Amino acid sequence: MSVLPFELFMLLLIIGLIVLLFVPTILRAATAIRRASRIANSPERSAEASVLSKRVEVSAIERGKPEQRHFATFQFPSGERVEFELTGHQFGLLAEADQGTLTWKGPRYVGFTREIMR
Repeated sequence: MSVLPFELFMLLLIIGLIVLLFVPTILRAATAIRRASRIANSPERSAEASVLSKRVEVSAIERGKPEQRHFATFQFPSGERVEFELTGHQFGLLAEADQGTLTWKGPRYVGFTREIMR
């Protein structure tokens, strides 16, 4: 059984570390590019809907404050429901039971125009 020279061992170790560090980053970037492409190629759609519910998901603490994700569920007159992630500002502009026109593009929320009087 032969022993690998130290230089070859170090070279293999460095290559292994590079693969471990960069492959996940490249895979995440490829996934993000695919998602952005899918959204860009999706048609913008609008339909009458009502705000069914709102929720906030609180997770890991980053830089001393918790990370929050905001979601709203909309219901169409047919009874079908869809949930979108919103920014905090978009979330704050909605109230449960609001009725109006929902606009979205693929899996991304674009906006909601409230109908003032019915």
